[in-house]
Parts: sequence; C-alpha cells; structure tokens
Amino acid sequence: EQNIFEDLFEKDFYVDLKNYLYNYHIRKKILRKIFTEEKRGLTLETGCGISPILPASDQIIYSDISLRALQILKASQYGGQMVVADAMNLPFRSDVFRHVMCSEVIEHLPDDTKAVKEIARIMKKLGLLFITFPHRKVYFSVDDRYVHHYRRYELSEIEQKLSEEGLKVVET
Repeated sequence: EQNIFEDLFEKDFYVDLKNYLYNYHIRKKILRKIFTEEKRGLTLETGCGISPILPASDQIIYSDISLRALQILKASQYGGQMVVADAMNLPFRSDVFRHVMCSEVIEHLPDDTKAVKEIARIMKKLGLLFITFPHRKVYFSVDDRYVHHYRRYELSEIEQKLSEEGLKVVET
C-alpha cells in the first residue's frame, strides 16, 4: 500500500505545517515534559516520521517504515540513530529498551495487536511506553480515512489491548 505521506515529505510547507499544528505541538510539549521526568535509558521512538516527539539524543533510536522520512530527518541535522522498521515487526532484540514512544502510530497499522506485542517484547520489564492515539470511535471521519487510519480507540479498548500483552497502564 502506498504511503500517502511520502509525497508530502518533499514539500517544505508540509514539514512546517506538521511541526506547528496545534495538536502536534501540544502533544509534543506534554510528552517531552513527561519523558524528561523519567530515568534515562535506551529509547525507541517508533513511527517518528519527519517530526519526532523526542529531542535528539544518543540514547534514542528513531524508527519509521519510510526510508524517505528518515532521510529527510537526517538531512535536517537531527541527531540520534535511525532505523527503517515496521512497528509490527521490530528488528530489535527482546528486553532492550527502557522507554518506547509510539505517538499517533497504531491507528495506521493493519494489525495493531501485533505492534503492541512487538513493543512489549522489546521493552525492559520496568520500561515505560508512551502512547498516543485518536480517541473516540464516534469521531471517525473522512479525515481519518484520508490519513489512512484503520481505527480510533476508546480508552478501555487500549487499556485491554495493553493489559493482554502484560503492560500495565500507569496514567491516562
């Protein structure tokens, strides 16, 4: 399936727009604040695209299914390691990452359960997953279809999905 974002990555206006959208800006600000309060350690940001949530660091690996997105990110002098990877089939050993950031990703995946299994597999037992997703199924609309969302979630649904893979919800 073609990645509809590939063509947009080439356009400066898209990069500028993406980085300054209100919902992205607020989400990034909140997640960075929460993340900086945690103990550091090897971190994976999966599905980072051209606009990672986390600031560049030698402790962060940025991954996306799009090679082009990571090339653009690297060309913009963004630091950190970059790995082309599908969140449903992560190419990492088990129990490696202290933290995983997965922001606005799982709704784009045909098999979100497989992605959650993979995240649980690669995280250390006391690691933390920071996850964001479109909330409220009732709001699923043409915008969701345009950006290739397979679904939206209710909080109870995400909590159950995480719990089934041995992940405990600490805060919502």
